[in-house]
Formats: sequence, structure tokens, C-alpha cells
Amino acid sequence: MSKKELHKIIAETTGEDSFDIMYPPEGMGDLSCNIAFRLGKARRANPADLAEEIISNLKNIEEINEAFSKIEFAKPGFINFYYSPAVLADNLKKILKRGDDYGRGETHKKDRILIEYFQPNIAKPLHLGHLRTAIIGDSLFKIMEFAGYNIESDTHIGDWGTQFGLLMYAY
Repeated sequence: MSKKELHKIIAETTGEDSFDIMYPPEGMGDLSCNIAFRLGKARRANPADLAEEIISNLKNIEEINEAFSKIEFAKPGFINFYYSPAVLADNLKKILKRGDDYGRGETHKKDRILIEYFQPNIAKPLHLGHLRTAIIGDSLFKIMEFAGYNIESDTHIGDWGTQFGLLMYAY
């Protein structure tokens, strides 16, 4: 079960949509939700009581029981979810089957994206900051390409106008 699917089920169960599903610190489950904290603030209620009620309602949903082996409250108002061994084993099988293609998305031909990066100013020397932007831009390009986006990159030398203006003025 994905974060998006879990968010949808919790929103339907509670009638509340303004909360986050996140990855908690190690040892605190596989997914975490801050709905008890958010509802506690809004309703001026104890998050622990709200969490227990939400957990009780979620345990009545078959999809939740299949996906998670344990759901628990964690202070100050989080609900932590632990994936079941069966779900983890199924995901491992998918990873092994797809190999290096695991996580690769389908090509989104309608979504065209241009990433423009590493544009040094020809009037100044290159420095470490230019290398940083080149690495970040290239990384974003590769990640989005792997995810399946129709993407192109562009790098060009910037700030020609001032130099040519000065040359013309000097001439």
C-alpha cells in the first residue's frame, strides 16, 4: 500500500484531508501519519484518544489489515504503520524481478520538461558553485528521465550582452 492509498483510506475514515503521511525515524514504523496531532489541535482534544479511535476504525478495514501487521500511537500525535512481512516479501519479489528497472516509470509523452542548468558567466572565472549546479541539474535530469518523463536538458553560456556591449563601446 502506497502513501497515497493510505492517505485516501484515512481521509475517508476520518472525514479529514489535511494531514501528512511520511517516513518516520528508524524504529518508528514504515509509515507515519500526523492526523491525531492535527485533529487534536483543531478539536482541542487529546491526540492519544483520537489516535486510538482512528486506529480502531482502521483495523476494521480489510486492506489495512492485509498491508500492515501493526498500527500504533506515538507521542505527540502520530500513528505509525508497520508493513506486514507478506507485503515486504511481495515488494522484494518485484524488485528482484525488475532488477535495475525497478522504480522506472512509464514514459509520459505529453509531459515535456526542459531542465536548464550550469550557466557560467563568461566574464568571471568558474568556481565550485558552478560545479554544484552542474551536479544538481544533471542529477535532476537523470532522475526525471528514469521516472519516465520526456525530458531535455540545456546548458549555455550566459551574460554575453554586457561583454559585447563593452566591446562595441570600446570600438
